[in-house]
Amino acid sequence: MNRIAIVLAGGLVLAGCHASRLAGPTPAAGPADASYLLSGTVLDSSGDVGLEGARIGLVDGDIHRLAVTDAGGRFAVEGLSAGSWMLTISKAGYIESRRFLDVHADRAMTLRLIRAGGLDRRPPRLP
Repeated sequence: MNRIAIVLAGGLVLAGCHASRLAGPTPAAGPADASYLLSGTVLDSSGDVGLEGARIGLVDGDIHRLAVTDAGGRFAVEGLSAGSWMLTISKAGYIESRRFLDVHADRAMTLRLIRAGGLDRRPPRLP
């Protein structure tokens, strides 16, 4: 499995990771139909806290897939065909992120969300 690390504008970071929770229906895959898995973890912007209840949505035309993260922020979505999917990551109190995601193989990612208002609520660090 290839590992990636991509920083995207709008408060979303994608990087290599592992996950274990499955969500959404899986269509039957025939010999000509490849079916891929997107899995990963959603963290706060510090990268220290998994975000439970974050929604991972993927849309390709009329095909929709949805996953909700578990207590550790982990998710998995099966049944993705090859192509370009609109990826949406959202959670109350955080900035929603939308990006196109090219799928041509199973992928594992770490997704980081930024709190709405631009800053996570942590005390400032003193020099």
